Amino acid sequence: HAEAWARRICRAGGEDRELLLRRIGEAWEQAARWPGPDDDAGYREAVAAGMLSGGPAEVRRQVRDWLEELMADEGCAVVLTEPTDWSAWDARRRC
Repeated sequence: HAEAWARRICRAGGEDRELLLRRIGEAWEQAARWPGPDDDAGYREAVAAGMLSGGPAEVRRQVRDWLEELMADEGCAVVLTEPTDWSAWDARRRC
């Protein structure tokens, strides 16, 4: 289970912990962009149709809050920032 694995690495400390936190940050840079910018038309339509309860920023907030809390509970601080540059974002490729 991924959560148990992350907890063990956080508790162990050292280089493995540093690597885990770095990899989480790298994965977040990609994953946070997947929902797209807040003004994405497809997301707006899905929210309006009741398919989703919130837009891209809300999706990112929920995942970020869960992951930051999981890491903090094990004494690991991870900072996951909101993407700001959407100039090259491609809605079809979701990146």
